[in-house]
Amino acid sequence: MGITSLEFIAFCIISIFLFYCIPIKIRWIYLLLLSIAFIVLSQNPLLILYPVMTVFITWICTKNMEKEGCDPKAKKGFLALGLLANLGVLIVLKYVNLGIYTYNALTGSDTSLVRFLIPLGISFYTMSIMGYLLDVYYEIEKPEKNYFRLLLFGTYFPLLISGPIVRYGETSIQLRAQKPFDENRLIKGLLRIMWGFFKVLVISERLAIICSEDYKGIFVLLSAVCFTMRLYTNFSGSMDIVIGLSSIIGVDLPENFDKPFASETIQEFWQRWHITLGSWLRDYVLYPLLRSKTFTDLSKSLKERYGKKKADKITTYVAMLVLWLFAGLWHGGAWKYIWGVGLLQWIYIVTGEITRPRAEAIYKRLKINTRSAFLVFLRRIRTLLLISIALVFFSGESLRGGFKTIADIFVPSTGLPNTGLDTKNLAILIASLIVWILVSSLNRQKENENISYKIIRWILLYVLIFTVILFGSYGPGYSAAEFIYQGF
Repeated sequence: MGITSLEFIAFCIISIFLFYCIPIKIRWIYLLLLSIAFIVLSQNPLLILYPVMTVFITWICTKNMEKEGCDPKAKKGFLALGLLANLGVLIVLKYVNLGIYTYNALTGSDTSLVRFLIPLGISFYTMSIMGYLLDVYYEIEKPEKNYFRLLLFGTYFPLLISGPIVRYGETSIQLRAQKPFDENRLIKGLLRIMWGFFKVLVISERLAIICSEDYKGIFVLLSAVCFTMRLYTNFSGSMDIVIGLSSIIGVDLPENFDKPFASETIQEFWQRWHITLGSWLRDYVLYPLLRSKTFTDLSKSLKERYGKKKADKITTYVAMLVLWLFAGLWHGGAWKYIWGVGLLQWIYIVTGEITRPRAEAIYKRLKINTRSAFLVFLRRIRTLLLISIALVFFSGESLRGGFKTIADIFVPSTGLPNTGLDTKNLAILIASLIVWILVSSLNRQKENENISYKIIRWILLYVLIFTVILFGSYGPGYSAAEFIYQGF
């Protein structure tokens, strides 16, 4: 059931209509049944057992953590059991192939890969459930007494499509809240959904055609930039659909993007791109690592040799290495992910941090205004190009294939390449990109709920609907189920 398919649209329309027809007090039960039905209808029905099982184990572990007489050692044991259950399933389903592939590469053997059926959104709901488990352990959250309420948090169907990764404290209350029908929420949600369809069907699908062509020379780099924009419009567009849909139901999900192409550094880019993943890794991987005995001992030993300032930096860089290795593994069980959206990003950031003081000193000596519009623009272009080069590995078939594509940048090209789009579709794409850039650059204004504003919103909604219907890409090769992050 692809996010832009007619089946998904029909499922959502019927589900929302019934949601507001049933009594408010039992709507959370309806949402749970709806989420289970979505999982069963979208894939092999047996895959529902994975979230049901891991959420149950997590529920048992967190309940026992709160029991009287549960000493710190036992509490750690329940934490370890819960993490093992969640991570164990994730590792077996997603990363066994990585180990076999590495073994084959090192030994030259040809061991056949084991193929597992992977549940929809497994990485998203696993991270959310593990976050809840850790929050209970650190006494940030109280354990949920009702298993089925926790199961709803773990299987809430909009989150299974493309995330975001949510925290229990900010989502669970909304899932059980008794909110009446709100016309304002409906219109805002529909506008957000149609904006998402516009980005996915009108822009991303056309960029996909450009990215599928074979390029040489500088056009490889241009293709890489097109893929980065395709990934963004696909992922953020899907997020718009999910956030809009959930908003209509009365559940506000956290934003996952904040104008990432306005970033001047790689570090800033990742603070604006996939925000919920970054905040999860920061709170549950980076900070606990820096507080751990291993890292505090490392910091102490480094201080004696290099001084406090350098020791703190080195310790942070080592912890960040673990974080980015985790980020790469989260994206998939292949070395192309570990390198492209993991280790390479760490190299970018650490190199930037090390060279920044010297660069600032040079600018100061030459009396150059570092905040000039021209330099800001150059830094944004530099960041976009570095990210696009890294995402060549993300989009490629393998790590070796990614390096080969990078090497093709230095192969001379002959003439203008074929983009795969005719003049009409190229014009639609360019016009759509201009609209996207203009809308994205606008600051979010405080909404004025008067009659004229509501009329404007309805007009915008109709314009978006007709734009998607008239200019949405449904040609050869289009797949309603092809959402790039669907496998995560």
